[in-house]
Amino acid sequence: MAEPAIPNASSTAPSSKSAQDIHKTLRGQGDILKKIFDGQKHQNVRMDDLSDGLEINNALIERLMSKAEQRFKDLNGRVEDISRQMDEQDMFVRHVGRYFGSHVSPRYR
Repeated sequence: MAEPAIPNASSTAPSSKSAQDIHKTLRGQGDILKKIFDGQKHQNVRMDDLSDGLEINNALIERLMSKAEQRFKDLNGRVEDISRQMDEQDMFVRHVGRYFGSHVSPRYR
């Protein structure tokens, strides 16, 4: 039986010029991928920084909101105190008016 013909190694091997071209192309693609990867790492760092910044802002907003709520409660309590004092003064004035009104002649009432 005859052996199948094996193609000559030199005929299937790429020429040295095309091997260099392939090597340059792959190296160029590797450089591009490295730049993309480095850029992605930088973007991830920036996203982490932004995320940390948002967390800090949220914490500050929560603190400000709790302070604002406390101040509102304090002011609301003061308004209620003033309202109660005004009611007491009004009742006092009415009582004094009734007291003095009964002792004053009708023409001065």
